[in-house]
Amino acid sequence: MNMKLVIQNMSMKFVNANVFVNVRNQAVNHVSHVKLKVILA
Repeated sequence: MNMKLVIQNMSMKFVNANVFVNVRNQAVNHVSHVKLKVILA
């Protein structure tokens, strides 16, 4: 197994995980923002 390939693969997985977390956080922020608007309205 090529070490460079393994490292590349791991970093790709790490980037994908980061993107997923960011998207999830944005969705959570959006939902709580909407809830806040509903409460204040």
